[in-house]
Amino acid sequence: MYVHRNPRDTDVSTDILTRSFDFSRSGANITETVLTPQAVATRGVKKLLTLDIPDDPRLEAQPLYVSNLSVGDQTRNVIIQATMGNWIYAWDAATGAILWKNNLGVPITGTQDIDAHMVNVK
Repeated sequence: MYVHRNPRDTDVSTDILTRSFDFSRSGANITETVLTPQAVATRGVKKLLTLDIPDDPRLEAQPLYVSNLSVGDQTRNVIIQATMGNWIYAWDAATGAILWKNNLGVPITGTQDIDAHMVNVK
């Protein structure tokens, strides 16, 4: 998974707590002021870091971003991601370090209702 910083080198300022950004699943951030089409066209985006996914690189869910989350004894900005193999990861958004990971058990296989491409691992 790649993490991109917006064109002005400022951190993400809006939490992303659900798929497609908002509860209506529109994917629109109508309050965005920095990452505009004009800014991307003139300055582009650059890769900030690459997140390590050692157990199952097949990402399925929307990555979530939570700012100022208390993890252990520190407050961090966190990226959370699920995989097809039922792994959930949390990374420090500033460093890319894995904060925690958890396996939710054996994934369900053999049905297109859950795995439309029939690629799930056992």
